[in-house]
Amino acid sequence: MLNRELEFKLKENLEEFIKESARKGFKGEVKVSIYDIKTGLQVRVNGDIPGWAASIIKVPIMVTILEQIEARKLELGTKLEVDHKLTLEPDDYVSRLKPGVKLPVSALLHYMIVRSDNEATNMLASRVGVECINDTMSRLGMKKSMLGHLLCPGVPRYTSDFNPDGSNITCADDMTTLFRHLYDPAFSKLTENVRNLADLIMVPTRAVYINQGSYFKLLAKAKIGSIYNPEDGADIHETGIIEDRLIVTLMGNKLGKRKKRKVSISTETPRTENLVVQKQQPLRDLTTISPEDDYAEVREWHPANLTLRTQQPRIDLTTISPEDDYAEVREWCAPLEAMKILERFKEPKGPYSKSCFRLSLTPDFQEVYDGIMKRVSRAIPLT
Repeated sequence: MLNRELEFKLKENLEEFIKESARKGFKGEVKVSIYDIKTGLQVRVNGDIPGWAASIIKVPIMVTILEQIEARKLELGTKLEVDHKLTLEPDDYVSRLKPGVKLPVSALLHYMIVRSDNEATNMLASRVGVECINDTMSRLGMKKSMLGHLLCPGVPRYTSDFNPDGSNITCADDMTTLFRHLYDPAFSKLTENVRNLADLIMVPTRAVYINQGSYFKLLAKAKIGSIYNPEDGADIHETGIIEDRLIVTLMGNKLGKRKKRKVSISTETPRTENLVVQKQQPLRDLTTISPEDDYAEVREWHPANLTLRTQQPRIDLTTISPEDDYAEVREWCAPLEAMKILERFKEPKGPYSKSCFRLSLTPDFQEVYDGIMKRVSRAIPLT
């Protein structure tokens, strides 16, 4: 009875906060799904509404791979060859390796979950098949989740009645259900071995959004996902578990559209001597780049040469800001000169497995997620 009263009050509190944020100008669809393994408390706000999954779709891919290993159809030591046929972002770790390099499944799982490497994901997913991954999600009760395609252009799309365009979709309730299978033995349809292996892979991860309020210093294992979309805004999600007890999924779809910002173009040689900016096809005039552009942002500083690999002219580095990046500024392996430009970017409080910056896509984006988690942490203390 007490749980139901608490569930009602917390749900009401979260709904009112989200509505108030919208009245103040926040744009986007916010979905919340919470489950307390210890007490059975469950709170959902728009939790059954599906949206683009971004990288949190990699968690059910991990589970599928581990079940294949459990069934002895695959081994952790099985080595897969890198051929770059399924590359999405050239700056991913696996995508920078030489063709012909062989990586064990165990390493690819780590890169997929901890570093969110897209080519590692595609290598694993293509090995077991998209249909196998979707079968796993369906069997585990993820009714509104589907892997519609591998994470790269030019690949087949799989459709269904609830996913007619073949997108990668999920909902907050489905992701929370999946984490219950991973961490709630009384509920789980997964074997103990699969759960233990999954936990070993999740241990190095760190939460960015769900460990706020009084949860800030607690152990949280989580997967983040983010996409920029020029038409519909951005999608920023996080799903995970705090202290192996409280499962939280935050999904933000179609987060506020931004005004296009002009990128200054310099005809002079950039001051940074070893920057390479890589862009996806099709090629576009760099003067049209804006923060909303999909995979067109400046993401990583390489010790290479002065050329922009796709086209000239060069971008004036002094105009680069965090909003130019792909929501996760990854692996700043920059030379000293490039780092000087980045000194004005402040790192967030708390650790993050990818050494990323917490970036906001709208001025109030971070405030909304923080506000949700502060209310949750007050209602469900874990210490």
